[in-house]
Amino acid sequence: MNTNPDNPVIGYRSFGNSPEKVSQLAFAAYLGMKKAGIGACLKHFPGHGDTATDSHLGLPILQKSKAELEAEELIPFQYGIDQGVELIMVGHLAVPALTGGKNIPASISRELITDLLKGEMGFKGLVISDALNMKAVANLFPEPGELEWQAFHAGNDILCFSDHVKEGIEKIAQNASDPEIDVVFEKVMGLKTRLGVLESKPIIVPTFDWESHSQLQKILAENYISEIYGAIDSAALQELAKARKLAYREFFTASPSLFFQQLDLAFSSIEEAEKVILAVFVPSHKPLNQFGMYQDTLNKIQTLAKTKPCLLVHFGNPLALKHLGELSDFEAVICAYQGFEETQAVTAAFIEMGE
Repeated sequence: MNTNPDNPVIGYRSFGNSPEKVSQLAFAAYLGMKKAGIGACLKHFPGHGDTATDSHLGLPILQKSKAELEAEELIPFQYGIDQGVELIMVGHLAVPALTGGKNIPASISRELITDLLKGEMGFKGLVISDALNMKAVANLFPEPGELEWQAFHAGNDILCFSDHVKEGIEKIAQNASDPEIDVVFEKVMGLKTRLGVLESKPIIVPTFDWESHSQLQKILAENYISEIYGAIDSAALQELAKARKLAYREFFTASPSLFFQQLDLAFSSIEEAEKVILAVFVPSHKPLNQFGMYQDTLNKIQTLAKTKPCLLVHFGNPLALKHLGELSDFEAVICAYQGFEETQAVTAAFIEMGE
């Protein structure tokens, strides 16, 4: 759940900031993958959405109380547990309020995995750690294998991306009891059996069908492209174009976009225009450095929006919209969410035909 718009690692990987919506959509995605025979999991317990550090690079610290977590971050996990999810991944983020004030990553915290997740929340499935080669935990223990043991002891059943597999196995065998290891072994083997991975069967790799893939992208775009502010009057745009009173400008592209090429409209200069279509192709999906958008370009966009009626067409992460000014500065805002060629073509048709 993405509750921090400046989150450097979650962002569009989440279904939003509403606990209820995230709960339902995350579980629906889980069910879809399970139906396809994939061992899907919910992640990153206890919630990576309100962090300001990328756990690939450092340790995020979540300064929230247990009550605050229960009111937001933990809701989707509890919903999934109540619905019977089989796998939950634990993230590399610290919650000092739940670990006696210590900044210990949740992925190696017995208080968070065994006591909270398995105990209080009642999770009976398998717990998988986030990648143990990530900076948030990789260098915490100089002795090879110690990190793996700490992760196992905390309550993880599967250790992801260990850099010291041999040493980790030796450490776990040395420190854990046979019954503890047997329980985890049975859980892992049970999952493998349910997924059918223990059965020997030939795999036929089909030739990738680019035409079908493109058609799927088109169908998806027709359903997700949306007006998030105002409304487009396609007929009025056609009339302005005929009168040479419509202008177009696009930003963060090296050459004229497919979107521009697909628009069957005649454009004039901005000075002569009564209305302007502004297409923004957001350079990055991550919020670092304003999603890769230069401030002087953003200033130009904001000035144009306040000078003339503008239609904003946003190709990219919708969280980047905040850098373009207030939505009310524009006559209408169309969010296309990404810049695939199919998306650009569908967006052009959406603007010209209103559908």
